[in-house]
Amino acid sequence: MTPLETLCYIIEGYSIDCIELILEYMTKVYNSSRNYLLPYSNLVDHIFKAFQILLEGEERLDPQIPTIDENTLKNLKFKPLPFGHWKHKEEIFANDIEASTP
Repeated sequence: MTPLETLCYIIEGYSIDCIELILEYMTKVYNSSRNYLLPYSNLVDHIFKAFQILLEGEERLDPQIPTIDENTLKNLKFKPLPFGHWKHKEEIFANDIEASTP
């Protein structure tokens, strides 16, 4: 079911199988060529817990959150300003440059 079909069903008052829509979308994302995290994964966890489905033996994959350090900011063309602030090079005005020089 396409998003437009879903919207039409909601407007017309038809019932919608939300679980089918969620699983269909999760399958599309999983089968895509890109390496995405599964959408709605936390929602599925809550559904399993609500129905008391045990998940203890399942492997949990927590995504690694990349850290942003000084080198990352410099690579992204950010410039350091006083008091630990950073601005993108296109947002820096002349008074910012004067304030940052000793």
